[in-house]
Amino acid sequence: MWTAFKLLTWKAKAGVFAAILAILLVLGGTISYVSYQKGLNVSRVEIGKYESNVNRILAAAQKIQRQVDVRVVTQYKDRVNTIDRIVYKTRTVVETTVPEQFNLSRGWIYAYNQSVQGLELDPAKASDKTASTVSEMRALAATIVPNNGICLINKAQLDSLQTWVRDTEKASASVK
Repeated sequence: MWTAFKLLTWKAKAGVFAAILAILLVLGGTISYVSYQKGLNVSRVEIGKYESNVNRILAAAQKIQRQVDVRVVTQYKDRVNTIDRIVYKTRTVVETTVPEQFNLSRGWIYAYNQSVQGLELDPAKASDKTASTVSEMRALAATIVPNNGICLINKAQLDSLQTWVRDTEKASASVK
């Protein structure tokens, strides 16, 4: 066979080499393509495993988060309803049983209103001893008790938010 190859012209030899090279290239390309497809399939399986694991963790985290949300919101609503009932009862008791003995001074009302709004006091206005038309009982029933109720509701809201954040962090840590 080598003797027959030696007898070929250089053009024929080049053609044989080109054919051999083409066959090797096709064979190499086929091997590369098959290897690529095999690697692609392996990577798809691995990605699928990771996606499945992520979906499982996400579902568990969402379930725990829903439980935290329901518990915290329910506690908050119960606390707000309790505060509302207490404020209503307190206001009723104040209006019906607390004696109305004297009117508050204009300075007292000014100082209270400024402090509720978070504003600075003018000492001259705060020292006004002139009697107002507001009795201590009416101030207590109409202003102080409802304001205290609002403060308690805000406290309950902040307490619930802090509980929600702590429980959410615990839930997140437990899902991993």
